Amino acid sequence: MRRNGNFTLLVSGLALGLTLIMGLAEWGYAAAAADKADDWFEFKPPRDSFTPAALDLRALLNEPQAGSRGRVIAKGGDLVFEKTGEKARFWGVVADSWFWPRPKPEIDYISRRLAKAGVNLVRLHIPRGDSPPDRFLDVVHYMTHALKEQGVYVYLNWYCTANNGELTNLFYFDPDEQQRHKAWARSVLAPKNPYTGMSLAQDPAVAAVELLDEDSLFFWTFSPDRDGLRQKMPILQKRFGEWLKKKYGSLEKAVEHWGPDKYPKGDDFGAGRVAMYGAGFLGSYDWAVNQRNQERARDQARFMTEVMREWYGSMKTWLRDELGYRGLVVGSNWKTADERVLGPLDQYANQAADITARNTYFGGPCIGEPGWAVAAGQIFQDLSALREPEQAVLMHIQCSGYPYIMTEGGWAMPNRFRTEEPFLVAAYYSLQGIDGYCPFRLQYDWLAGPDKWPIMTPATMGQYPAAAVIYRRGYVKEGPVAINEALSLKDAYALKGGALSKPLGLDAIQAARVPSGQRAEVDALPSVDPLAFFVGPVMQTIAENPGKSFFHPDLPKLIDRKEKIVRSATGELALDYGKGVATINAPCAQGAAGFLQAAGRMTLTDVAIDLKNEYGTVLVVSLDGKPLKESAKILVQVMTEDTFSGWKTEPTQAELEQGKGRVACQRIISTGGAPMLVRSFKGTVTLKRPDAGALKVTALDPNGYAIRDVPGGAAPLTLLPDCIYYIVAKGN
Repeated sequence: MRRNGNFTLLVSGLALGLTLIMGLAEWGYAAAAADKADDWFEFKPPRDSFTPAALDLRALLNEPQAGSRGRVIAKGGDLVFEKTGEKARFWGVVADSWFWPRPKPEIDYISRRLAKAGVNLVRLHIPRGDSPPDRFLDVVHYMTHALKEQGVYVYLNWYCTANNGELTNLFYFDPDEQQRHKAWARSVLAPKNPYTGMSLAQDPAVAAVELLDEDSLFFWTFSPDRDGLRQKMPILQKRFGEWLKKKYGSLEKAVEHWGPDKYPKGDDFGAGRVAMYGAGFLGSYDWAVNQRNQERARDQARFMTEVMREWYGSMKTWLRDELGYRGLVVGSNWKTADERVLGPLDQYANQAADITARNTYFGGPCIGEPGWAVAAGQIFQDLSALREPEQAVLMHIQCSGYPYIMTEGGWAMPNRFRTEEPFLVAAYYSLQGIDGYCPFRLQYDWLAGPDKWPIMTPATMGQYPAAAVIYRRGYVKEGPVAINEALSLKDAYALKGGALSKPLGLDAIQAARVPSGQRAEVDALPSVDPLAFFVGPVMQTIAENPGKSFFHPDLPKLIDRKEKIVRSATGELALDYGKGVATINAPCAQGAAGFLQAAGRMTLTDVAIDLKNEYGTVLVVSLDGKPLKESAKILVQVMTEDTFSGWKTEPTQAELEQGKGRVACQRIISTGGAPMLVRSFKGTVTLKRPDAGALKVTALDPNGYAIRDVPGGAAPLTLLPDCIYYIVAKGN
């Protein structure tokens, strides 16, 4: 791409500054208070009227009605619209059950508001009971209708085991719970929706159904002595006995194969029941290996995999045959007790459904009660993924040939560095080819006080517009596969595990000998650098005959551990985790995130960014699909960090992680409340194109409405202290 830096035009900073001050006086929404410490401004936009706005992504990104392009289906490793074959990507949110009891006009309002911000999927947590009360089902029906009318799809999750730990693990094998699960599914999916004229099962706006949220036989919750599981264990033990008889001919022959040592307690071979290890004993930890019978553990791991896979597959068939549901099915989305060894088995079980998925959260260490809230007295550390990139929230192992969604997660409070979330997700989930993102959890309006899992904040929802455009329009290219690890089922069942949690051993794979542009094939990957996720997709092929493992030949060149820089294989993304800065440099989207003041002026192909705030993000995005160097309509979006009025902490020291000693951290004195505050913006953004000075720049309020035109164009644009959005356009 050509650089147009020689044509960059300058305008008078003084004249522009006077103009911007005049604009602030007319704005009236959030002028910074003169006595506000550290130069913060109040963020308190009015209720949106939804009159025609300069920034409204509803028509730009969403269909006239969700489902108008047919069902969303899985095709290879992608999600596509059945009628058109177009690739589908979902920028979503999670709405849990507390959010639901809203009057219909309020549901209409939030549906429209989400669409305006670029959201096209809402994952609905439905609290499971024996049957839904009529009022509850009416809310589900109306919400589906309201979202559908805004081009927003629905993803139904009708049971979360985290909300009822007593039932964790039971759905995989307990006939009573399985029947109750089906009865609940029928009561939700089968009735006719009076607002759409069809059932939820029939409605193409219902993109996906999730069978279980946060459950797996391979997680730590599978402990035979756990209350809620202990009474039901004879069912599973009996089934394990039958499985062993089928494999070996008899239990006696199974024992002969295993040898006599290190059995779990509870065998009753006379009754055909075979005791089982807790999930933790199946991992690769020394304490686990030393306390188990290896062959018996391998049999149990295979049996548990088959139990989960069978249940996912049978439920998928039941939904289709009994309820006529033709949408996507997700098995579950939880972790395992040992991701290296048990993770592949869990993922293989989930392949009986249509999509693989994970719930993943990010945040610094935090101690103090309650763990599900932000409260005075808690002690925490702020943490930025830009400086600590080896965090699960940006590192997703995908299964070859299957779409992948992050079904729940995000940057949790307390943490001042949450601003990076939309930027990093849009950039690196695009690079990795992840098909959907649903952060937890949706609030009805801008937050009035701290929430453990915030969405409706300036730093998060306030940055959705540019991030959603980048992600959903594919402005950042999906990369070539950085690593594909071939795992045979035989080895996975033998608990040999994969290599995707270990540091990369470059000598072992002899990367330097592979010609550029080719891929290196090896029989096994002894280790993997976790920074490979920032180069391109990291995959596992799990099958009886998975083929050869391979890796991108330029991996060693793209990961520079010495300089602490990793670049994407596409050349569009760079992460300098030494400085804590990430950049996007693609034809239609350019920007920077992180500790930008210290980094200095960031010069990209068509944009130069000089943010004087310690920490923040700037995104410059084409709204007409043309490259920035020629686009007729561009969105400039800026954010620093947000907090609450009255939020107060004090420095302290504490042992946040066991055995790691006392470290510097913060104690919450007061959580504060509304209105939210945003650190005032300082700096410039320059479009490096010949006509930059002639472009019309319009400052917008947080609802996307024009405040006033900014004279001087975009060469450079001096940032208003409290303006998040600007439209830069050609013409009058």
